[in-house]
Amino acid sequence: MIKKKIAKPTGKGAFVALAAILIITCILFAGTGRNGFVNWDDQGYVYSNPQVTGSINLKEIFTSYEWAAYYPPGPGYYHPVLILTYSLIYQVAGLDPEAFHWVSLLFHLLNITLVFILIGNLSTRNVLITAVTTALFAIHPMHTESVLWVSGLKDLLYTFFFLGGMITYLHYLDTKKRVWYFVTVILAVLSCMSKGMAVVFPFALLLIDYLRGANISFKPLINKIPFFIISGIIAVIDIGVQGGEGDTLPLFTRMMFASRNVVIYFIDVFIPMMSPLHPLPPAVPAYYYVFPIVILATATVVYIRFRETRPLIFGLIFFIINIMMVVAPHSIAITADRYSYLSYLGLFFAAAYLVNIGWEKGGSLKYILGIGACLIAIFYSYKVIERVGVWRNSGTMWSDVIKNYPESGEAYYHRGQFYQLDGRATEALADFNNAISLNPYNDKARGNRAVLHSDLGDTAAARLDFSAAIRLDSSASNLRNRGMFYSKTGHDLQSLEDFTHSLSLVKGDTTYNWKGVANHKLRRFDEAIKDFSNAIEMNPSAGEYWLNRSFSENAAGNIEKAKSDALEAIRLGANPPAGYLAHLGIQ
Repeated sequence: MIKKKIAKPTGKGAFVALAAILIITCILFAGTGRNGFVNWDDQGYVYSNPQVTGSINLKEIFTSYEWAAYYPPGPGYYHPVLILTYSLIYQVAGLDPEAFHWVSLLFHLLNITLVFILIGNLSTRNVLITAVTTALFAIHPMHTESVLWVSGLKDLLYTFFFLGGMITYLHYLDTKKRVWYFVTVILAVLSCMSKGMAVVFPFALLLIDYLRGANISFKPLINKIPFFIISGIIAVIDIGVQGGEGDTLPLFTRMMFASRNVVIYFIDVFIPMMSPLHPLPPAVPAYYYVFPIVILATATVVYIRFRETRPLIFGLIFFIINIMMVVAPHSIAITADRYSYLSYLGLFFAAAYLVNIGWEKGGSLKYILGIGACLIAIFYSYKVIERVGVWRNSGTMWSDVIKNYPESGEAYYHRGQFYQLDGRATEALADFNNAISLNPYNDKARGNRAVLHSDLGDTAAARLDFSAAIRLDSSASNLRNRGMFYSKTGHDLQSLEDFTHSLSLVKGDTTYNWKGVANHKLRRFDEAIKDFSNAIEMNPSAGEYWLNRSFSENAAGNIEKAKSDALEAIRLGANPPAGYLAHLGIQ
């Protein structure tokens, strides 16, 4: 049992250990500043999210769902603290990915410090337990995804408030001052508003009570009621907006996957198997049926052998309650490295407790533990530096997925997207072909291949792919893309039909702009002006939209309005033709 008295690791050795861990972490992750955004959620969360790239609107941020802003009317995510943080970064640095990466590293360093304080409190000044737990948390390779991926900031944020809340709760228990209790409530709210995984926070508080000697009874539950209410509200919101991704799988299948995932997450502590995407298998392999037996047998052994060893039980249950929130497969992934970020803290604490027991026994065991720690530190450091390179850009990221899962059509599709935008047409076409070969129903890959064929001048192949993509999914994006193809090839009436249909599904400034272009080419100038106005209303910072409306105003005979729009377009960075400016009398 851990003593009730709250304490922090003190003395020069403890703080030297923390400083060393922070410095080593900075060195290992230093390359993150050279990394860019990736085309895996970063667009929905950051660079294509109007809640981030527009003016800060607190009411909108705290009353809407950010993913729905990118993929309406699809599932949304309620992470208002995350979106506010992204917005603040954008206001300072714009869409410079370096700034976003440095903020992520900063929060990782802050979390390392909070882990040091928390474990120091829980272990009552035990420097070895504190240092080992903190070091594992700092440089474990499974944590790299959360730190190196811009969209992983949500894990860092919710963990920051979660750890802070655990620390302030300990202060409340020690001092009985209500101010610490109310601070804990506030931190719980902020954690839940950073990511829904934080709804397990009240169970973490119960674990603290257990570790400090409380018996299982109703009494410890009383002061947890506000936390359960907070968690319940956030859970209802998240379930309501996300719609239960992956819930289309049969219950038994989900249970088999979940059992497998618990075991795999545990194995990954010792043998990290990182990948930005771990694709969901098409069926449950036969050997998955062994995993529930493994879990039951392990739980039985642990209970019989260690039920009186509270630090070990605390660590294992902390891991379980945090990982259980995400142990079932969702969407296209069976597991995700980022889910280990906070949950592994429990296993690290349990491991450090065992290391401390071995160290106190002395003798040759000390040398074995010391050599083992050095080897693990070298291995982990190498893997962290390797992962920094993996997350360099979308190309390197998806190449890593393909290396691990060569049958992943999703990985080929996304890498093809990157190559396409990078002007590497041959490589992009090869990846789209592979994606479609692996999954003939991938409408996104067919749509992107159609755009690529169009850019390469193969209009016949482009037309076939666009039609195939729309047959598979008549989505707003597929219709918009085919409309753009029709517009570029002079089929203006067909393009207008596609843009109109697309807008009936999802409103978008890009689609309004292209619809305006189609109406302008058909000499429907009043309709074009309305379309460009809608585009400007949705994205007033796009100089192209102002310039296009200027052209239509000019064609409609509204010279003064055309001049005003042209001036605004110039202010926003557009470059109108010199002859057109001379026509409007703009010097």
